[in-house]
Amino acid sequence: MAARRLMRRVRDVAPRVPLSLDEAVARMLELRPTDRFPSLTEAITAVRDGREPKPALPGVSLDRRTPLDAENLQQGTRVGTDYEIVARLGQGGMAVVYAARHLVSGRTRALKIARSENAAEEALQGEYQTLSRLDHPNVVRVIDLTKM
Repeated sequence: MAARRLMRRVRDVAPRVPLSLDEAVARMLELRPTDRFPSLTEAITAVRDGREPKPALPGVSLDRRTPLDAENLQQGTRVGTDYEIVARLGQGGMAVVYAARHLVSGRTRALKIARSENAAEEALQGEYQTLSRLDHPNVVRVIDLTKM
């Protein structure tokens, strides 16, 4: 039987909360103790880092002047402050899907990036709204929708 979400994500209630902070809170509230932070110190550090994201490398600016080209992201490219591209998985008419490592949790996730046209962004927003209402073991769970 699939586990039910007992609590909504912080970002469901406050969309402007950084994803890294949302992930830290979600990890603290995991049902299984082995999925939580091993110590209170690590949890506090994750919350502090989530409130004020810092670049992983000294001297690397979080401010991107040139927009990312969704069609041609290379392995190792940072997308926002939370993801690093691992590989390209596929593409469709409206978006490109990449395997991306979530820098906070270390997990690999599918990252769908809309093409730069308005219609593509609107379609992805509609898809997010629909999938976020579904909770089924055979339907992919959406985590985040962020405008880059």
